[in-house]
Amino acid sequence: MPKFTKKPITITAVQITDATFDDPHPNPEYIPGLKYCPIERIVMIPTPEGVMTGNLGDWIITGIKGEHYPCKNDIFQATYAVAPEIQADEIEAGPVVLHKDLIQGETYVVDHSRKGRFIMRLLGQEEIWFHGIMVDGKARAMMSYNQKIKGDQVTVRASHCLFYRYQNGKGKES
Repeated sequence: MPKFTKKPITITAVQITDATFDDPHPNPEYIPGLKYCPIERIVMIPTPEGVMTGNLGDWIITGIKGEHYPCKNDIFQATYAVAPEIQADEIEAGPVVLHKDLIQGETYVVDHSRKGRFIMRLLGQEEIWFHGIMVDGKARAMMSYNQKIKGDQVTVRASHCLFYRYQNGKGKES
């Protein structure tokens, strides 16, 4: 029988702690769409497989398609390590891609007039808006809790950015 190795991907995750429920909102670790139950100290997490429960100590993982799911702490610690952060000047970009030629599911380097340079996997487009998942880098924002990092969903306006082919080199996605 053939053997397979899981592809290395970068995800974002937050651990469920007492602060998850006690901090005033907007709590930087708050994830829209999840149901936080402060009395029971659990988080109800809609997943593609149905609603799952996250308990104190568990991690809420955001997957590559923006989906969320819980992970027990011991499994998380055995499976994941902190990913090194790359700087915008380390991201290599290829030729410019016209907005009409962008392909859903492909990964692009984005130069945004306000958010800076980052790598994004394109999930879709609605009129002048492009939606994706941060693959690497940081998308700046006026308010620190709106800053986007690896694994976060990001939306950009077409008129504010250039898209480039994603090249081999530093920050290369596996």
